[in-house]
Amino acid sequence: MTDAAPAPPVGRPLASTGVFLGTFAAILGLIVALLVLDLALARIDREERRRQAANAFVEGRALLAAGRPGDAADRLATATTLERDNVGYGLALAQALLANGKAADAEEILNRLLDRARNDGAVNLTMARLLASTARTSDAKAFYHRAIYGRWGSDSIARRTAARFELIDLLAREQAHEELLAELLPLQSAPADIATLLARVKEYERLTVRASLAQSADAAREALARNPLVPDRDTAERLIDDLSPLW
Repeated sequence: MTDAAPAPPVGRPLASTGVFLGTFAAILGLIVALLVLDLALARIDREERRRQAANAFVEGRALLAAGRPGDAADRLATATTLERDNVGYGLALAQALLANGKAADAEEILNRLLDRARNDGAVNLTMARLLASTARTSDAKAFYHRAIYGRWGSDSIARRTAARFELIDLLAREQAHEELLAELLPLQSAPADIATLLARVKEYERLTVRASLAQSADAAREALARNPLVPDRDTAERLIDDLSPLW
């Protein structure tokens, strides 16, 4: 009679499906909890960075208003580092650098801002001022125009008018009378309640007309000097002087 085969060794019992699902759910819950915690910490960090940037910005603007552009630039650089995408912070830093005599650094920042906010009125106006201060008048005029027709906030009419008058002042200094008159024309339709603005327009018009008359008189004198056939030169010169105010 043959011996019976030995019974197979008894192994560990397999985990039940319920235990497996419970373990999986616990691990998944832990992962979700860690993710939520990480997002909450990231949000707290972002809010803290925004708060620090805002404080540095306020301090920098106050220092700039107090006539301390160097110290202002330091604080505004901190604000810009904390909030790199904030155009207002970058613009304030460029203004502080320009006020501190660092036009090249300011221009570099403004060019980066213009890559992101090409139609921003304030950025274009600051670039126009920078170019005017470095004797690049032709380029400055273009940026003044972009500021005049650019994007501003709720006070856009006043800001655009102020930018246009800055351009007019530049044109007056350059004695670009025809361009000056072209910039004055849009101001003729200004609201009637801003008498001061209209008075400035009229004064610029008078200055431009006087300058044009003076140029006409000078041209007449030059023509007289080049013409040797004028019989009574003294009388002709007196006539030019008498007629100059009427030209």
